[in-house]
Amino acid sequence: MQRPFISGLIVIALLFVSTVTLAQAVCIDWKKLAAIRDIEHQPAGKTIFIAKLTNQTGIPEDDWLEQGLRELLADYLKTSANLRILSGLAEEAGLAEKYQYSVSGLFQHAAGFLRVFLEVNDPQGNLQKQVSFAFPYPNHKAFFEKTEEAAREIQTAVGVSRNTEASAAIREATSATKCYENYAKGRALLERYELATMNQTIKYFEGAKKEDYRSILGYQGLVSAKTWKGLMQKQERQPFAATFQDAEQGLQEMAKLVKPAPLLPEIRKKPKPTDKVELLVPLSDRILQGHALFLQSLTAAQKKEWANAARMMEQSLALVPEDAIGWWHLASMKEQLGKTSEANKARTKALEINPCLAKEGT
Repeated sequence: MQRPFISGLIVIALLFVSTVTLAQAVCIDWKKLAAIRDIEHQPAGKTIFIAKLTNQTGIPEDDWLEQGLRELLADYLKTSANLRILSGLAEEAGLAEKYQYSVSGLFQHAAGFLRVFLEVNDPQGNLQKQVSFAFPYPNHKAFFEKTEEAAREIQTAVGVSRNTEASAAIREATSATKCYENYAKGRALLERYELATMNQTIKYFEGAKKEDYRSILGYQGLVSAKTWKGLMQKQERQPFAATFQDAEQGLQEMAKLVKPAPLLPEIRKKPKPTDKVELLVPLSDRILQGHALFLQSLTAAQKKEWANAARMMEQSLALVPEDAIGWWHLASMKEQLGKTSEANKARTKALEINPCLAKEGT
């Protein structure tokens, strides 16, 4: 049975988060946490680093393609079962230093066409493959088709196969380049993981939804932006209930559409729950699912049901290991159970994520 987030659980959550002894400051490296998770959830295998493309014609309106084309190409390449892709997020987090191949290139916009030139090199700079393609631009579905073909050439060059079904899902997510432009801008801003820019991020995804209301991209982006915003608000001890409620409503809207393209890592096929716990949200977004368990854990803690509270908090953290406040609460619950060693481990984990918690002590 699904229930909305507006409930007594929200009041309890706000009470616990605001009264527990936590540091005012938050010094979480969100980019690094997100990049590590993205890399860990990719298959082991050959690693390709994709550099930001160069806008050679210098038209400002095309600047979004520097990152947008890069990430679209990365998404197509990720359809390979034995290929690991490092792109913008990994580079920003300083985690894109070791790879077997690199892809770099440029694009030119002239006479109503976009021409793209790519090179595949080994770490020593030796050329392995050149790929070039052109298509009418803007507002032409060949944008997606030609980029997919380029990804296929690169996959062949490095000796890996691709998942044709997953690749088709990306290609067919939208035929509107303006929709994808808004989505790409929102995605680039989301991957800065800054609370101050989340509202603008949401506006971009709303723009994607407006440009193509039948596309999953805008809906997907909105759910991811709002769940990340809610998680970050929780760490800052800001009100987060409305943000998670909006995300849940967006997820329900998205469920009415066709299956999502595998573009954002937060939205997957429904996982199996780890235990028989009634969840407040559909099992489709890990942060929403983890937050539901977080709220239920705090409810159990209020009743001094420490074992049950700790169990559900552990389930929440298995889904959202970035939640420093969740680890901090778990430490307190373990202390109530007399499990000092486990409490210390949970507190250490919280401090690894947010070292500023140490300023307030234990």
